[in-house]
Amino acid sequence: MLAQRTLGAIMSGILRIMHPDQYREALGVLEGLASVPQSAAALSQWPTVFHVISVISNRHSPLHRELQGSFAYFDLLVSVGDYTYAPLEVWPMGLQLPNGSGSICGVSGKAFLHGAAESDGARISHVFYLRKDLQEFLHVRPCSWMTQSIYRSHLGDHPSRRRIQVDKDPFCI
Repeated sequence: MLAQRTLGAIMSGILRIMHPDQYREALGVLEGLASVPQSAAALSQWPTVFHVISVISNRHSPLHRELQGSFAYFDLLVSVGDYTYAPLEVWPMGLQLPNGSGSICGVSGKAFLHGAAESDGARISHVFYLRKDLQEFLHVRPCSWMTQSIYRSHLGDHPSRRRIQVDKDPFCI
């Protein structure tokens, strides 16, 4: 359980840096779900701001899109194991990313076709993503594409404003 919480916190932290507005939207959805009695107990054990975690073991993943997400969302993939080859393909850009053990990749899974080749050894991939229907159901304001101006608004101009408060964040290690 500790390993799941640690991985979930790391992936949440990465999202918080990559797309602060998506992170806040995801957290808002979880807060909304926590107010529903049927889901409150399960959410107390949930390790991340992402709504869905898929675990894929030693499988080829054909090119596909995440239809339940949003074009503006980053999906995160982390792969671990004893293997040397299992590239992640992203089309139509024609990217073929190395995707070695311990690598983390973020991509808009709805905007781009993506998939992973079969590995040459033991590989486990964890895919973290959000469901747009939950955000709509709970009336959480949707985020937009990540832009430089969003980064600047979170960092500010003065170095003292670059500190991120983490004391009340449930997904910080």
